[in-house]
Amino acid sequence: MALFCVVSVAQFFAQNAEQLLVLRLLLGFALGSDFVVSVSLVAELVPRRFRGPLLALMAVAWTLGFTVSYIIGYLMQSMDDDAWRWILFSSAVPSLLVLLVRQGTPESPLWLMKKGREREAREVIDRLGGGDLPKVEKGGAKASWSQLFSRQHRRNTLVGAVFYTCQVIPYFAMSTFIPRIFSALKVEDSYTGGLVYNIFLLAGSVVGLMLINLLTRRAFLIGTFTINAIALFVLATWSGMPAVYVVGVFAVFAFVMAGSGVLEFAYTSELFPTELRASGGGLSVAASRIGAASCTFLLPVVMERFGTSVAIGTCVAAASAACASTGRAAGRC
Repeated sequence: MALFCVVSVAQFFAQNAEQLLVLRLLLGFALGSDFVVSVSLVAELVPRRFRGPLLALMAVAWTLGFTVSYIIGYLMQSMDDDAWRWILFSSAVPSLLVLLVRQGTPESPLWLMKKGREREAREVIDRLGGGDLPKVEKGGAKASWSQLFSRQHRRNTLVGAVFYTCQVIPYFAMSTFIPRIFSALKVEDSYTGGLVYNIFLLAGSVVGLMLINLLTRRAFLIGTFTINAIALFVLATWSGMPAVYVVGVFAVFAFVMAGSGVLEFAYTSELFPTELRASGGGLSVAASRIGAASCTFLLPVVMERFGTSVAIGTCVAAASAACASTGRAAGRC
């Protein structure tokens, strides 16, 4: 998080596109690492009965930040020619706050045990309310990436990677270019439409938090992906849809997508045992970011060459693929 904060400030002083590219890559590296480590640490430290809701709460907080960033970007875009510098610089504020809050974060008891620091691990667990020390087999084989693809874990590895990737493809592709998509679909006030979209994202994540322990993970995933596939199919096939309907269907899509988004942190942590949680979660995040980056890059190209309907149809395919693969692979979840 310290690196994230420093790089956020450095973006303000970028003199050319090359410098900004390097800084953005560093920012992505810091953010990607934090995704994996923070989720794994929370999953390890909190009691099992609270794990799902607390990890889902992290997703709600992420959605809140995403919505606020849209509003800030909209308000700051017309400041002056250097508005983009201030917009990028603004990310330093929340990162600095998080950095300060994290100063008292305890170390992972499992990591301490693996390093032979049993006394420190005991102190951490006692601070958190007590409990048993994590078991570490002496002389046992260390957790490795190959274990994720063993017969025992490969099904969960597949579910985590596919569900996470297909979740973020429409999430980032649509959300990044929502004003442009609205304009292409003849919505005159595209930024207000985008605000409605983002508000429904936030509302959906809150409802998802309320539902996370009321539905099975499999039912939650398949149900939400099915609804989103239908919503996107309507957008892709209904030519000349009235603007108010376009915004309404996108609002439904955003609400449902954000609702299932609370599983991104919770479900991927539950798919793997403690010793593989960081590796399994990291693989799921990596797969999702490759998919998100590719589709975010390709969406405007596809819109320009083949039209908005084809671009949205790609997201329909992603949602359908996630629904099908989850239905086959997560039968016991």
